[in-house]
Amino acid sequence: PKMVNFSIFNVPWERRMQTLAVLSFVIALPLTFICLLGSIVLLFWYPLNMPFLAYLLYIYLDNAQFTGNRMSPWFRNLRWWVNFKEYFPITLIKTKDLEPDGKYIFGYHPHGIIGLGAISTFGTNGCGFNKLYPGIRVHLTTLRTNLNIPFLRELWLSLGICAADRKTFHSVLSQPGRAVAVVVGGAAESLKASPGTLDLCLAHRKGFVRQALLHDAALVPVLAFG
Repeated sequence: PKMVNFSIFNVPWERRMQTLAVLSFVIALPLTFICLLGSIVLLFWYPLNMPFLAYLLYIYLDNAQFTGNRMSPWFRNLRWWVNFKEYFPITLIKTKDLEPDGKYIFGYHPHGIIGLGAISTFGTNGCGFNKLYPGIRVHLTTLRTNLNIPFLRELWLSLGICAADRKTFHSVLSQPGRAVAVVVGGAAESLKASPGTLDLCLAHRKGFVRQALLHDAALVPVLAFG
């Protein structure tokens, strides 16, 4: 009889690391619920409940989700994120130079199911954003609730991810050489993700244009495909 060929044993080490990088990030999605459940447990677990309450107060008072000042260049530059983008692979193609002292809003389309392209491009330096656009510090935005989840929020803040809120635009775009990346269609657009289609949610999504006008920032369209 023919023997079963377990292809896992023939996978190159580099490919294994790429798969692990993507898997670890996808696991962060159910990790959200684990963090929330753990938070409930800690609230009633003496003596850890008091330090945890202090941490919750810190989250409430912290404004890093609007300023992006918790960004860690070291964390964004890890080889781990290169493995992440090479799994697909994801390539960032520059079509125009951007002045390093300008202010920009990147409008990313489409969202996709999870938005891994936006995360790899703007949430890390795995695609080489910092080399293609030297001097520009970009902050990807997400739902504000994602940055209120205990413990997990520290990961997003280390990547420079900010809340999709007008406070973020006001804080980040108050300085030259800064940029905000917005996945314009949001969660509603993710429901339209389907192979061979490019359905966008643009109606009633003009808030980022208003912010560009208010802060004299250039709008940069970004199209993801593949």
